[in-house]
Amino acid sequence: MRFSDGFTLLEVFLVLGLLAIIFAIGVPLVFTFYLDSELVTEKDNLVTILQRARNLAMTGEGANSHGVYFDTDKYVVFEGDDYSNRVQAYDHDFSRPGLVEVTGPSEIVFETLSGRTTSSSFNLDNGRKSLDINVNMEGVINWSI
Repeated sequence: MRFSDGFTLLEVFLVLGLLAIIFAIGVPLVFTFYLDSELVTEKDNLVTILQRARNLAMTGEGANSHGVYFDTDKYVVFEGDDYSNRVQAYDHDFSRPGLVEVTGPSEIVFETLSGRTTSSSFNLDNGRKSLDINVNMEGVINWSI
């Protein structure tokens, strides 16, 4: 009786071919899932940051309005009537990844005690999907996919 000492070249190529097919199918699916999860995470972060600024304004923190400034790589929650005339000592920076593009006004300000603001709409886009975040005059934040 004769025993084989290893795999044949055909068996090795067959296994490598099957692995290549699995990776060719799996990698795009994983990347798509990752992009979609980044979009949802960015939406959750932005909604939370907008709510934070509105809550600070409504509680009268610092007896000033509060707002959010949208920079290319971060969000800034600030105290003041606008970003250029803010109280810089009270800035809170929140970094954001570059996988999701955010378009809309460069800043939004919530009035002291009432939380009112100008109606604004922000669009988040990951190149595959997009969603909108809307803030009405009362400062209520809504989103849709």
